[in-house]
Amino acid sequence: NMDFLRYYVDIWRVLGISIDTLKAAVAYDGTYPVDVAPFNKFFQLVSVAAERILDIRYQTEGAGFGAEFTRAYSPTLFSLDRTFASSSIAEAYFYFGILGVVILPIATFYITNALAKCSRSQNFYVVLMFFIVTPKFFTAIRNELFGWVFESVLYLIPIVLVYLSYVLFYRGVSK
Repeated sequence: NMDFLRYYVDIWRVLGISIDTLKAAVAYDGTYPVDVAPFNKFFQLVSVAAERILDIRYQTEGAGFGAEFTRAYSPTLFSLDRTFASSSIAEAYFYFGILGVVILPIATFYITNALAKCSRSQNFYVVLMFFIVTPKFFTAIRNELFGWVFESVLYLIPIVLVYLSYVLFYRGVSK
């Protein structure tokens, strides 16, 4: 027995928070220094890899949208290590203006259609890609605009390597 009303209410709560972060991006007039890096997720992943694999401490320039806007608009909240959540629509507006807000739903439509085609595929690797990329893509609505791409690629690299190994070695041997 599922309580669908709870999910319906939760959708409106998420949309409300997204609208709040969009308002912060629209209201931003340059008064506060905000150093937002559009590819912050990529640099975070590089930083973690450099620290864990090479024991190198790597500090990135800029920060994520939510952290930077929290630091600018609510320093007290930021000092408590709390931040506003980001949203892809707010980041689209911040980086690309109103054109980003117009293009984002169109891009979302085409990406969703591509994912739907992947879900109906008979190829094991395409279906596996679907299960890796889809949750990251759908959480991008309440997360970073580009972050889901870098995380998906990070998870897909080993799968591509396994597939290439299969094609090169297994199929070559079985002929």
